Amino acid sequence: MNGRLSARCYIVTGAGSGIGRATAHRLGQEGATIVLVGRRTEPLAACVMELDRGGARAITVAGDVAQEATAERAVAAAQSAAGRLDGFVHAAGAALRSRSLGETTAAEWDSTFDVHVRALRHLVRHALPALAERGGALVAIASNLALLGIEGLAAYSAAKGAVTSLARALAVELGPRRIRVNAVLPGLIETPATRGADGFAANAAGYAARAPLRRIGQADEIAAAVAFLLSDDASFITGHALVADGGASIA
Repeated sequence: MNGRLSARCYIVTGAGSGIGRATAHRLGQEGATIVLVGRRTEPLAACVMELDRGGARAITVAGDVAQEATAERAVAAAQSAAGRLDGFVHAAGAALRSRSLGETTAAEWDSTFDVHVRALRHLVRHALPALAERGGALVAIASNLALLGIEGLAAYSAAKGAVTSLARALAVELGPRRIRVNAVLPGLIETPATRGADGFAANAAGYAARAPLRRIGQADEIAAAVAFLLSDDASFITGHALVADGGASIA
């Protein structure tokens, strides 16, 4: 397949559903080989079949992104399948649950940071040797909650804020190696997980009423932003936090 990402290979975490799955489809349409990473094998296998029907090449690595061994296996899979790695998209995330800081247990706090922040560290550490020769591009999916204070979302907001700050720090650290690092900060996005959450209809209506674009977002809209940041069209962009929330964070 020809496209902006033709002949390149990227790892996508959280690829079984939502933004990760939409991103995998978009990168496949852009010509990339994709290594799909997620905990459950069934959604990953279904995504591979969908990509295959569209003419894209994809392989799967089942595992917990909070475990360093998963990142190591994903990088090895990319090199085995494509003979190269051009970057990754860290889209895996914890479920969004409203809970006060006092009600949040230490284990819940740690697990939220593990899947968002620790996993990003693991991916960078193991991807660096593979990216050393040609450089590359990394994108971390954060959230506009990194910019906003919302009652009951302290752990999630703090973790997404850490992802955003880490992306900036990595952009400075890795720029001399020709590795670009950016974050995408979505607002409320319609996915299977958000649709299944309690009060989704009311939350979506309230969000749409506040956002300048008067609607919530779709996963493929975030995927399009990610594909841009990975492509050479964004070759002079690094350390950027791209907010994709319909304007909700400025209203």
